[in-house]
Amino acid sequence: MNLVKKVLKSRPAIAFAASFLVTMLIFAAFGYAPFGLKSVAGADANIQYLDLFAYLKDVLAGKNSATYTMSALLGGDEVATFAYYLMSPLNLLVVFFQKSQLPIFYDILLALKLSLSASSMAIFLKQRFPKITGKFRLFLAMSYAFCQYNIAPVLQHPLAGRGVPAAFNLAGYIPTSCGRQEKRLLLTDHQHRLQYGL
Repeated sequence: MNLVKKVLKSRPAIAFAASFLVTMLIFAAFGYAPFGLKSVAGADANIQYLDLFAYLKDVLAGKNSATYTMSALLGGDEVATFAYYLMSPLNLLVVFFQKSQLPIFYDILLALKLSLSASSMAIFLKQRFPKITGKFRLFLAMSYAFCQYNIAPVLQHPLAGRGVPAAFNLAGYIPTSCGRQEKRLLLTDHQHRLQYGL
């Protein structure tokens, strides 16, 4: 019970919950799924990415193969497509949605990924800048989650360059990765100083 209370009071959990709530409020205010009929899955996401989720749902149900499928034109190898676009652990949540609900799934997936990026930024800020106050850290974490880099690819062309499957999955991990790399660099710098007597 203490662990649950501790997690709920932690800044990363608050950043996650606040970002998820803000995203859902925006969806509700503008009539996006799951509260309305519109979806943020526009442009190519509507005709390509939702089809990839339908394919993933079939793979997870045992109705299709992750390695080779006849549903791709005249049949073809799907390993690269599966690995690049569909290997995010969050995509496994597709099993809880029907194929007709995939636009809703896409919107909820967006909210979850934005929330995870806010949470990981809160972790990074706490480790890297411990003197920053909790409220300002929360503000910075949410600012990172809703920055142009995270939002624009989803709304324009999610399959191009840094769109949802590639870098948007990574956006949640960049802050914590930077924290680990910085520790390595500082350790290496400290070792060099000791080695050269600086």
